[in-house]
Amino acid sequence: MTENTSLFDLILAGCRGIKNGCLALWHFCGKCVRLSLRKWYITVPMLVAGMCVGIWASNWKNRFWRVEAMAILNGTTPELVSNRYNNLNKLLPAELMPSQSRVDELMWEGESEDCFRFMKFESFPVIDCLKDSVMDYVDMKSSFDPVDTISMIMQNRLFLRFVTRDLDNVAMAEKAILNYLNSDPQLIAAYEAYRANLEWEAEFCDRQVNLLDSFTTQFYFFQGAEAHVRPERFQMLVGDRDITLLHPEILQLVKYKKYVDRELALCTAPVVLESGFMVTPRAINRRSNSIAISLAVFYLLSLLISVLIEQRQAIHKWAKK
Repeated sequence: MTENTSLFDLILAGCRGIKNGCLALWHFCGKCVRLSLRKWYITVPMLVAGMCVGIWASNWKNRFWRVEAMAILNGTTPELVSNRYNNLNKLLPAELMPSQSRVDELMWEGESEDCFRFMKFESFPVIDCLKDSVMDYVDMKSSFDPVDTISMIMQNRLFLRFVTRDLDNVAMAEKAILNYLNSDPQLIAAYEAYRANLEWEAEFCDRQVNLLDSFTTQFYFFQGAEAHVRPERFQMLVGDRDITLLHPEILQLVKYKKYVDRELALCTAPVVLESGFMVTPRAINRRSNSIAISLAVFYLLSLLISVLIEQRQAIHKWAKK
C-alpha cells in the first residue's frame, strides 16, 4: 500500500528541516562560545591580534582603491577592446617572460615596480534599456539576458576598471592604458574606416543642407500661391496652388548633422575616455570591513587551536596508531 504525500505534508517537512537546522546551528554556536570561554587565554590574544591586523591592513598606505572610467569606442567592438584590456592581467615582469612584459607593452615611463601596483583589470558591458542610444546601467554582475529584445548592449561604450593602492600614478596609468589599447592594429583599422565614414557623412550633410537652402529660395519664389489661371506653354493650368514648406526636412537633416559632428569631434582615437579614470571614494579594504574580516578569521583560528589543545590526547593516540 502506497502512502500519498500531500503538499501540506511537504511544507510541514520543510519547516521541520529548517527548525532542526536552526537548532543545530544554535547548539554549534553555543559550543563555540563555551569553548572560547574555557580557553579565554587563547581567544583574547587572538582577537587582539585580529584587531591589530585589521587596523594595519586598513591603513591609508595599505588600502586598495577601484579606479573606473567610461570608454567611448570609435569603430571597434566591445569584445575586441575587452579582450585587449583584460589581457593586461596576463602580462608579467620582463625577467619571467620578455615577450609578455607589462612594462614594454604599456611603455611605462616610471619605475617598473610601480607598473605592477595596478592589478585586476576588468571590463563591463553598458546596457541600453530603451534602445535610444542612452546609457542606462553597467552590467557588473553579468545579469543581462542576451535574448532580451527590449534592451541591448551598447556597441560604442565600455566600462573599464582596475584596482590599485598607488594613487599618485593614476594619471600615468591612464596614459599607458590608452597607448596600449590604441596601438592595437585591429582597433586602428576599424577606427580609420569608421572615421572615414563619419567624415563622408559630415560632408554629405553639409552639401544637402546648402542644396535644400538654395532650392527652397527658388521654390518659394516661383511657386505662386495666388495664381488661379496660368498659361504653361501650350497648356493652361487652372486651380489654387499651396506652398509646401520644406523646413521639417531641413531641420531633421540639421539635427542629424549635429549628431554626426558630435561623433566626429569625439572620434580622435580607437578608444577615448569620457572623463578619464576616476578613483572611487570608498576603499575596498576600508577599516570596518578589514577589522570585521580579521576578527572573524582570528576567532576561527582561536577555535581551531583550542580544539587541538583540548583533544591533544586523542590526537596523540590517533597519531600512535
